[in-house]
Amino acid sequence: MNKLFITMATAALSISAAAADFTGSFGKDLNGNGKISVVDNADGKTVKVTISGATIKVGTTSAPVSDLVLDGVKSSKVGKFQLLNGKAHAGDYDVFFLGQVADGKITAKFNLNLNGAYYAQGTFGETRYTLGQLLGSDFESWHKAEYKGKTSDEPDGWHSFMSANASSIYAAACKNTHTFISKDVRPGAKGQCVKVVSSTVIGVPANGTITTGRLYAGSTTATNTKNNATSDPAGTDVDSNNDPFYAPINTLPDSIAVWVKYKQGALSADNKQNYPYANLSAVLTDGTKYQDPEDKTYTNVLAKAQNKKIEENGNVWQRISVPFAYTDAKLDPKAMLVTLSTNAQPGVASKDASVPDELYIDDLELVYNSQLTSLKIDGVEVPGFASDKYSYTVYSTKDADKKLEYTTNAKSAFVASEAVAPTDGSGNLVYNVTVTSADLQTSHTYVVNVVCPTTYTDQLLISLDGEDQEPEQASIDVCSEGNNNYTFVLKKFSFGEILIGDVTISGVPCVEKNGRQTFTVEKDATITNGAEIAEMLGNKVHVTMNAEIEDGKLYAEMALPVTLGEETINVKATFGKKATNVEKTTYKDQLVISLDGEKQDPEEATIDVIKQSEGKYTFVLNQFSFGGLLIGDVTITDVPGVEKNGYVFYTVEKDAVITNGAEIAEALGNKVHVKIVEAYSKDGKLYAKMTLPVTIEDATMNVEAVFGEKPAAGINGITTTQNGKVEVYNVNGVRLNGLQKGLNIVRSADGKVKKVLVK
Repeated sequence: MNKLFITMATAALSISAAAADFTGSFGKDLNGNGKISVVDNADGKTVKVTISGATIKVGTTSAPVSDLVLDGVKSSKVGKFQLLNGKAHAGDYDVFFLGQVADGKITAKFNLNLNGAYYAQGTFGETRYTLGQLLGSDFESWHKAEYKGKTSDEPDGWHSFMSANASSIYAAACKNTHTFISKDVRPGAKGQCVKVVSSTVIGVPANGTITTGRLYAGSTTATNTKNNATSDPAGTDVDSNNDPFYAPINTLPDSIAVWVKYKQGALSADNKQNYPYANLSAVLTDGTKYQDPEDKTYTNVLAKAQNKKIEENGNVWQRISVPFAYTDAKLDPKAMLVTLSTNAQPGVASKDASVPDELYIDDLELVYNSQLTSLKIDGVEVPGFASDKYSYTVYSTKDADKKLEYTTNAKSAFVASEAVAPTDGSGNLVYNVTVTSADLQTSHTYVVNVVCPTTYTDQLLISLDGEDQEPEQASIDVCSEGNNNYTFVLKKFSFGEILIGDVTISGVPCVEKNGRQTFTVEKDATITNGAEIAEMLGNKVHVTMNAEIEDGKLYAEMALPVTLGEETINVKATFGKKATNVEKTTYKDQLVISLDGEKQDPEEATIDVIKQSEGKYTFVLNQFSFGGLLIGDVTITDVPGVEKNGYVFYTVEKDAVITNGAEIAEALGNKVHVKIVEAYSKDGKLYAKMTLPVTIEDATMNVEAVFGEKPAAGINGITTTQNGKVEVYNVNGVRLNGLQKGLNIVRSADGKVKKVLVK
């Protein structure tokens, strides 16, 4: 996902009663001069926003950005602030916009989203405010608070007792310093945080408090609601930094998070036991007056997030996260009151002013989610969907009405989706769904490839433990995943009148040559839409498959051993008819087995050699056995073969797969390591010498298998070398230790032969 961060410089203002033009220069990824215009609409609830004059610089090339006109952007007023929030389609983009106008300046942030996948981020104007966050919540900027000649440091946007509205004898609390600049910041951070401490007022403990509103001290009784934090945007009072005693906000956060470090001072034993917690409270309102603790039932609340059980936790930094619980009130967000206190119980604090309660606070943030919680195509959940997984492939029919449905984990988020169809007539679609957080800070893009498979219908022959069943008509869907990988889906696969379900084999590699596609794979396949037996199998089955597609026909041979309890049924499935030009040769001859050097009596055996592609073959030792023990079908794929003088020479060393095996095959993990020492075929004859060491528990048996009769010595009966060395023979095919006088036959490791005359 590409991101373009657009930074625009602080703007100057020319304004009329119903319209304002904020002009300034563009920076970072943009250059030139431009402006944002805000024009009130007649409905009094929306505005028209125009972003104009920007150019984007990419490398050494600059390109102008067409004017972006956003009509219907929601506008609301809270105190001296005008808050803007909206989504509109402008030019080629879906534009998500946040803005705030105050004191003749604008702060704006916007995303330009193209086709649900590519987006650019932009900012404009005043940089003091962070849209979607509370002013000063990083606690890096400070101002001086004063009460009757005494001063203390307070974070910008936050207030404590020296800026309180106090009356009665409790006003003495305003003379005490409750907030301090601290360098003891959270792990991984630099800069400053705020330390909030308790105090005593005429010998009475008073907990330390900090708020985005204004503190009121109106009673000597600590629990009296006249002692509170209040947000009242209708008020005109400002602090010494000219900031109001309320926090404007027009977004819907999902949670609030803050780093704290808490230590209680010299509390009485009862208070230490009964009131061991600090407090966090956040209340989102419609911008009318609200106080915490409440003195009545308030109907102007949209959401609350409160944690009244912040523990000391060994006096170490901890991150507290609290979700917002939203009401059903149909209100617009305009202000938030956040309060933190050294104790959740009013009036409970250290009785010793020299050993106060301490609450360190750092990096408070409002959290906005930006992920999907569900994603459906045509009413069906995308297989394997997870919120943190962003790429999917879905198989569908060409004529399906592909309707996209989704839900997010956000109370409000900006979502852009786009379906892009290729022009190849395949019926495929690519959905891009981008979820952008309500504060435009984070974004996640989900890509869904809706792929239309090719369906092949033909006869399916099932063999159970070597016994063929009656063939039945079946369908297999084959779908490209890209990069020469395919997915095979056996629709409603069954055997012995037992329904298994849809068997899906994904990630099947394909080799294509001369119009023929060949597939070879061994892996677990998933079962969906299955019956009870599918659940017993854990909704998966191990599949070995060799398949090919040519002239619009599919042929596939599959082994699907099914284990239920202690019994394994060797299931073979053959789909369709094999193309006549497939090169498969079946060799029948004597097989001589040697066990740890001791030869056994020869037995008739069958080996299939299948040409996969140029230079590669598959060997299948059918129902291989030794010492009276049945192993099973041993399949060796990707065996290199070199053609020379009418022979094909084979050499390989690798693990082979055992299918249709007996108990010993299971003990071997259905595989065995095979080395073809030498093998060659010509004129319907195959000679092969192989080693197959068999290890069961701690015992290893060295098995050697010799198939067929080795031709008489001669140049055509000589195997290629395994170790890359050159081999030398005389004219009678006898191997020499080196070149000798006369005519020598030299074979290199790649099978090439040349004559060398030594005089």
